[in-house]
Amino acid sequence: MQTDNGFAIAFFVVVIGGTIAIGIANDITAPLCEAAKIKSMAPDKIEFGCFEFWLNRYQSLIGSVLASAVAGTTLLWIVRQFAVSHRQTAIAGATALRLRTQELEEKRTLIVQLLRILPRLMARLEEIEVPIPMVALEHIKNRLSGAWDDLAESIRKLETFELSGADSLAAAPRRQALMFLLSLQNTVSLTLMRIDAIQRHGGLEASPHRDNLLRHWANNRRRAMEAETALRQMDGGLKAEIFATRKQIQNFEKIAIGA
Repeated sequence: MQTDNGFAIAFFVVVIGGTIAIGIANDITAPLCEAAKIKSMAPDKIEFGCFEFWLNRYQSLIGSVLASAVAGTTLLWIVRQFAVSHRQTAIAGATALRLRTQELEEKRTLIVQLLRILPRLMARLEEIEVPIPMVALEHIKNRLSGAWDDLAESIRKLETFELSGADSLAAAPRRQALMFLLSLQNTVSLTLMRIDAIQRHGGLEASPHRDNLLRHWANNRRRAMEAETALRQMDGGLKAEIFATRKQIQNFEKIAIGA
């Protein structure tokens, strides 16, 4: 496109210049080429021909016009190069932000997974009220053990979250969620230890670990509820960040298409 514009301008200059030259040489400008006319304007240059005389007289003007044309062409090229660079930057920015949006959506997916794990750790106390069969206690132990494994894996992923700085709306809720989840992980571990001790003792009702088990179970529920609140706040922050990122993508797309 830029090369075509350059050729067009050059062709225009050649055509105009050629037309003027031909006009000077033709009868249209014959009065200007009369020897008397030339002599009256430049007595010392009567030996010049018509074309040479007028070219010599207006060469500065012609040079200025040509220089202006070249400068204008160069300026136009610079402006277009800047516009192209601006669009390329916008395209690159939009691509990077799309990847960022995808990462944020993946983080929201992890939050959903954590919110599904928490109910498995929030059983009510009546589920283990005495008398409770040892088979039921074994079932509770297996459920807690599986939830603990899933919780530990999700916590590791949550710890590697890369948010957009400390100003991110999800930053503070993430710190709170991690604190509650790590505390929950610890209380679940203690709960599993108490269940093992009760199973070795042979029964829940007469076990000295019964009260500790109930206390740990209550702590599990409380920490899980606190973690759920923080996770939902974090999810809200991620939604806001995704919305703002998509708006920026739209702005980049408008620049890229020259809107």
